[in-house]
Amino acid sequence: EHVFGSQVVLAELSWNSDSCCVCRRQGHLRKDIRKTLSLLVKTFTFPMQKSTDQELAILSTRGSFTTNFYDFLCSYMSLCAQNPFSPEHNEKGIINMGTAVNRLMEKELTERLNKDDILKYNSSFQHYYDFSGSEELRNAVAGFFTRHLCPENPVDSNNLVVMNGVTSCLDSLAHTLCDPGDVIITPTPVYGRIFTDFSDRSGVTVMPLHLSEKPNSDGISFFLDHTMLESRIQEVKSKGQSVRAFILLHPHNPLGDVYSHEHIRKLMHVCARYQIHFISDEIYALSVFAEGTKHSSVLAMKDIPDPQRTHVLWGFSKTFSIMCNSVGGNPLMQVILITCIRDIPPTILPSLGDAAHNIMNIRGILPTILPALGGCHPQYYLHHKEADLSKTYNKCYTSFLGVIGKLRKTEYTLFMVVFLKSFVTS
Repeated sequence: EHVFGSQVVLAELSWNSDSCCVCRRQGHLRKDIRKTLSLLVKTFTFPMQKSTDQELAILSTRGSFTTNFYDFLCSYMSLCAQNPFSPEHNEKGIINMGTAVNRLMEKELTERLNKDDILKYNSSFQHYYDFSGSEELRNAVAGFFTRHLCPENPVDSNNLVVMNGVTSCLDSLAHTLCDPGDVIITPTPVYGRIFTDFSDRSGVTVMPLHLSEKPNSDGISFFLDHTMLESRIQEVKSKGQSVRAFILLHPHNPLGDVYSHEHIRKLMHVCARYQIHFISDEIYALSVFAEGTKHSSVLAMKDIPDPQRTHVLWGFSKTFSIMCNSVGGNPLMQVILITCIRDIPPTILPSLGDAAHNIMNIRGILPTILPALGGCHPQYYLHHKEADLSKTYNKCYTSFLGVIGKLRKTEYTLFMVVFLKSFVTS
């Protein structure tokens, strides 16, 4: 978490009755980091609790499954929120090291959101409108995408659907593209919630495409090759399972890799050959800070092999530091590019209906703030954020390198891979 803050905090582990780790701050732990990291790399298995007869009498089988499905990040995020660390008020509090929170530009964002020109409310906000998002918001986001992700390939706002979180986008994609038991493939290591986001409600199975830590002939570790994807698809299909989609985190979480259009096109051709949907999760698209490097968005690609099966996700949280925050009492929206979801009634996907009503309270805010925060002049938000991110990343990398010795530094984005095998004692 503190990669994004003004300090780097290492942690020790304490154990509760469930034998699950909780990260707590303990002053300056540089001297004890080897002992600390040997604990951090322990692997835990969390068995699903068995449904009780009472639960089955009240809930559906699906509801009981969801109730008893253990999710480490969600459970401990709640625990951390109940007892947060504070250097002034709660030194023994918990630091959440499992949730990415961008704190670099909080001051600047707060000042901008407090300007008098942010919200101009009018009575039309109280009326029903397109459930894919208000026209003002979709136009603002389309313009923002065009300026910063695909200036030569303008985004049509009619191809945008607004929802209340990338998690909701993934859930809706699973609902619209897959049947229960169908398979979505993703390269691993990967952001852990990908598995549950697709499976929680829709019953979709996410299968890994394992990338090797061993460097290839070009010296690149965890290299994603299109032939590997094709082999994995064939392997899954040979077992009688239906592969419906491939999702790529681009830039990748946690590898930090940025993929070229040529690289992506090869993956797309494989997906098109097997009529598999290609999903590009680009939530970190504007967190690329290496000088001379630019994110190659799928939105900017020409001649996409199978455009009807190509979908792009993006959200405000990692760029604008406003995840899980609220304006007007409602969460800020995030965006999914997929046309089929536009036709789904809100009664089928409540999250989509909720998103549409939430837009009522922010439709006057984001159309105002996006042009201001996303301007191309160096004084604007994105350029300040890029510089701060690069400075903080290098500080963090140097600190870890001096203690651990083996890291995989990304050249483009905010991730680093820490190799902890040498700290494992058994």
